Amino acid sequence: MPISKIETKTLRQKVYDQIRDSIMSAEMEPGETFSLRTLADKLGVSIMPVREALWQFETEKVFIIESNKKMSINTLSMNEIDEIFDLRLYHESILVTESCLNWNKKTLDKLESALKKMQGSNENTKAFLRYNKDFHYAMYNNANRQITLDIVNNLWLRLAPYFGIHSPGAKIFTDFTVHVNMFEAYRDKDIDTLVENFQSDLNETREYILSSLSSSKVNPA
Repeated sequence: MPISKIETKTLRQKVYDQIRDSIMSAEMEPGETFSLRTLADKLGVSIMPVREALWQFETEKVFIIESNKKMSINTLSMNEIDEIFDLRLYHESILVTESCLNWNKKTLDKLESALKKMQGSNENTKAFLRYNKDFHYAMYNNANRQITLDIVNNLWLRLAPYFGIHSPGAKIFTDFTVHVNMFEAYRDKDIDTLVENFQSDLNETREYILSSLSSSKVNPA
C-alpha cells in the first residue's frame, strides 16, 4: 500500500538522520566497526532501515560495508584530511559570509546559546563537539545556500570522526576566544572579523588533528 511505503521511507530517513547526527558530533571514531544488528538494536528498529541508511552513507564514502552484517567508519589519509580542510575553508567561508548578510536575531540567539553550552562543557569532549556543531550550523543554516550546505554536510560527515582525536593526556578545549570573537563579529555584522576568526578556528583544528595523528597510531596513512 502507498501508506506503507511512505512509512518505510520516513523510518529510513529518521535512521539516517540519527546516525548522521552522531557522526557529525564525533560520537563515532575513524575505523570503528559495527555490526548491523548492534546498530539496529541501539536505534530500536529492524535491520532493513539501518541497512538502507548505511548504503547511502557508503555512497557518501562515510561508511565502508565490509560484509552483509559488518561495517566501519571510513578512514582518511593525512593528505585527504588536509584537502577536506581546504574545501571547508572555501565553502564555509561563503556560508558564514552569507549568513551574516542575512543577519537576524534568531540566529544570533542560537549562536549565543551554543556558545554558552560550549563554555560549560569544557570537561566533556563529546558534549563540546556537539555544541560546536550547533554553533557553526546556526550560521550555515541561515545562509540560504542549500547546494553549498550539501557540500559542507558531506565534508563534515567524512571529517567529523577525527574531531575527538587527541594526543594522550592532552586537554584539547581550553580557549574559547576565537568562538567569542566569531559571536561578537556576527552580532556586530562585522563580516571581515567573522571570516578571519572562523578561518583561524578551522586552521587551528586542522593543525591539531594532523599533529595528533602524526604522533599516534590512529591513522598511519
